[in-house]
Amino acid sequence: ATCTAWLTEVEHYRVLIERVIEQTERRVFHGEKVPAREKSFSLFEAHTDIIVKGSRDIQYGHKLNLMTGQSGLVLDVMIEAGNPADTERFLPMLNRHIQHYGKAPRQMAVDGGYASKDNLKEAKAKGVKDMAFHKKKGLKVEEMAKSDWVYR
Repeated sequence: ATCTAWLTEVEHYRVLIERVIEQTERRVFHGEKVPAREKSFSLFEAHTDIIVKGSRDIQYGHKLNLMTGQSGLVLDVMIEAGNPADTERFLPMLNRHIQHYGKAPRQMAVDGGYASKDNLKEAKAKGVKDMAFHKKKGLKVEEMAKSDWVYR
């Protein structure tokens, strides 16, 4: 039984080590740019993703999207696979909120990474009255909320 467990563990690490060797050969010897989804970043946490935030340092782990209520209580968490753009994750999170709570929130304030004209348009169409993106990214306050005071 002990030998079987050891062989299972050896096989697990053998597959991961072969993957690291393959990605290294592709990158170093063949000059290929290996997509992040095809890389292993940790032998001990094989599920780890690479997260790059703008030009900042590379981080390893998982990207989370959180939705909180006015009190700060976490209402929903989505653990993402890979490093999808925030703008792509806004509508799925809003749709999950609607599915769980039966309607869109009346007001939303979100990180600037989620800002886009399409996300604003869709949020309004789904019933969000006041939408405040932390960074405007070309959006006007009057498009997002009924006043500067509400936006702030």
